[in-house]
Amino acid sequence: MNIQFKTEPFEHIIVENTFNDEQWYAMTQELENILHLDLFVSDTGSAKDDNGKKLNKNSSVFLGALPNYKESNINHAQYELWGNIKQWLENTEINKKNWVLYNLKQNPTLIRKLSSLISYYGESDNYDAHCDNAAFTCLTWYYKEPKKFTGGELIFTDFDYTIPCKKNYTIIFPSFLRHKVNEVNVEEDGYGRFTITNFWSQYPEGKQED
Repeated sequence: MNIQFKTEPFEHIIVENTFNDEQWYAMTQELENILHLDLFVSDTGSAKDDNGKKLNKNSSVFLGALPNYKESNINHAQYELWGNIKQWLENTEINKKNWVLYNLKQNPTLIRKLSSLISYYGESDNYDAHCDNAAFTCLTWYYKEPKKFTGGELIFTDFDYTIPCKKNYTIIFPSFLRHKVNEVNVEEDGYGRFTITNFWSQYPEGKQED
């Protein structure tokens, strides 16, 4: 795992090689099973425009809505990721001017309730520019190898800043920043782009996931 703090064009964290090969394979298998079992839905409270029109064209499901999710590799890995980020923050000298890192480090209860959304982008799927209802958003990309799709890049529209869709790659950023997902084009016999989004928010003491 390689964690990097970026200040341009805004403060955010990039994580390369987020999970080891064994974790990656196990989670990818679980994601494919969710797709094959047709557990994704078209609306999980997605962002809407001023006229109430959904901004996304993809399918998703909250991890907590899946059967036996607590025992899943996906669930265990999300807590491990947060634990690794917290450890890195504890070992990093942080200037108060770096408000993203400072707030993450000063809020140990930030994810007392872990909200994980699993999304799948198939042929022609995309997500128009929107903000998330959280303090911080943590995105990790997954796909079956060999990769058989193009597109799916994450774009921060107010900064013209593009994050390519890379295997085992994570970005953490303030949720109020507008972002969109480019259209995905999938080869005839291939899979599209899976994403696990963790919405990190502050919850009062005692309020955490069951």
